[in-house]
Amino acid sequence: MARDRKKRLPGKKWILFVAFRFLRSRRKERKIRPSFFSILGLAVGVMTLLSVLAVMNGFQLGFIEDILEIGSYHIRIYQQEDEDQTALLTLLRGMPEVEAAVPFLDVQTMIEGPFSGMVGCNIRALPEDTPAIDPGWARQMDLDDAFVTDGERDLIKPGSVWIGSVLAQNLGITTGDSVSFLSMAGDSFRGLEPTKVEYTVSLIFSSGYYEYDSALAFVAHDSISAIASGKEKINIGVKLKNRWRDRQFIEELSETGKLLPGTEVVSWRQYNRSFFGALRMEKLAMMLVIGIVFIVVGANMKHSLERTVWEKKEEIGLLRSVGAHPRDIRLIFLLDGALIGSIGGGIGTALGLLIAENINGIFSLTEKIVNAVIAFSERLLMPFFQVRGETFSLFSSTYFYLQEIPSRVMYHEVLIVFLFALAASLLSAWVSSGRVADFDPAEIMRYE
Repeated sequence: MARDRKKRLPGKKWILFVAFRFLRSRRKERKIRPSFFSILGLAVGVMTLLSVLAVMNGFQLGFIEDILEIGSYHIRIYQQEDEDQTALLTLLRGMPEVEAAVPFLDVQTMIEGPFSGMVGCNIRALPEDTPAIDPGWARQMDLDDAFVTDGERDLIKPGSVWIGSVLAQNLGITTGDSVSFLSMAGDSFRGLEPTKVEYTVSLIFSSGYYEYDSALAFVAHDSISAIASGKEKINIGVKLKNRWRDRQFIEELSETGKLLPGTEVVSWRQYNRSFFGALRMEKLAMMLVIGIVFIVVGANMKHSLERTVWEKKEEIGLLRSVGAHPRDIRLIFLLDGALIGSIGGGIGTALGLLIAENINGIFSLTEKIVNAVIAFSERLLMPFFQVRGETFSLFSSTYFYLQEIPSRVMYHEVLIVFLFALAASLLSAWVSSGRVADFDPAEIMRYE
C-alpha cells in the first residue's frame, strides 16, 4: 500500500489543470469542441425555461391576485344566523394578522343599458368606504385610472353603481348614465313580478381580469335592498397581511370563541381549489414539456464526453502510467461536467433573466422590424400589384385582453432551474466517465 501511494501523483491541483485542458480545444485544432455544443444547448434550455416560467408566473399571479383581492378574499366567514356583525368585525380588525375585514353580499341579476338588451351581472354590495378600509381591493381595481363622475372614487354612494369597463362597453354607457337592474318583487313565489331598479354609473373600473370587468358591479349596502330578495345573508371577507398563514389564522379565530354556532370559515385555498389546482397542473405540465430539453442536452453531453474520453485515451494512459488513480481521472471528467453545467447554466440564467425583464421591449422591437419589412414590401410591390399589408402585432388587444405581457421572476425557481442544469451535467459526466477504470495503461501505451 505504501509503495502504491508513492507512485501516485502528488497533490490534486493537476486535476483541475487537466480538466481545463480537456475542456478547451487546442489552437491547432480548428474544429469546434463537442463541449461547446453542450454549453450552447444547456444555455438555450435554461434560457427558454426561465423565460416561459416568468411569463407564466406573470399571467398566473395576476389572475390569483385579482381573484383574492377583488373576488374571493383570503378568508370568507359565512354566518348562518342573522346576528349583528359589528362585534365580529371589531374583533377581526383588531387582530394583528388582519389587513382588512369587509362585509359583503353577492346577488346574481340582469343589467340593462338605455340602448342595449339585458345581460347577466353579479352585483356585490360593499360598505361605502371600502376603498379606505380595503386598500388592496382599491389597488387591484386600479381606481386611480378609473373613469369617475365628479371625482367620486373614494366612496360608493347610495344610488350609484361601479361597473367593469367591458360591461360598460357592452351596454354602451359611460359615467353619469343610468342603468337598470332586474329585480323580482312579490309576496309569494307565484306573485313574483320583474321590476327594474335604476342606478347611476359613477365609476367604470378596469381590473385587468376579464371575468370581473365584463360581469361585475359594485353598489353600497344601502342600495342592495331594492334588488336582493331579502333571503341573502351578508358575509365577511378577510384580507390577511400574509395569505399563506390562513390555516393558522382560522385556528386562532376558532380559539377566540366568538364565532356563532353554524358559522363556516373558508380559506382561499378551499374556495379556489379547482381553479388554482388547474393553474398548478398547467405550470407543472409546461415545466415537464420544456424539461425534455434537459434530457436531450444531457444525452448529447453524455455522448460528447464519451467521445472526449475516447479521444483522450493516450493522455489517460499516460496519466495512469505516472501514478494517477482511476478515481482521479474520473474526477477530471466530473469537473468538465461541472464546468459545462456552470457555464451553460450561468449563460442561460443571465439570458433568461434579461429576456424576462425586457419581454415587452423585445416584442415591441420584433413588431417594429416586421412592420418595417411589410411596409418596404408594400412600396416595392405597389407598382406591380395592389398590395396592402396589415399591421403586425404579436399580442393585439383585439384578440387578447391585455395591454402588455406580464412577466414575474421568482428567484427560487431560477435557483432550482440552475441546479437542475448543473445536476444534469454532473450525471452525464459521471455516466460517460465510467469506462475510465477499464483502460489498461500498459496496453494503451503499447498500441497507441
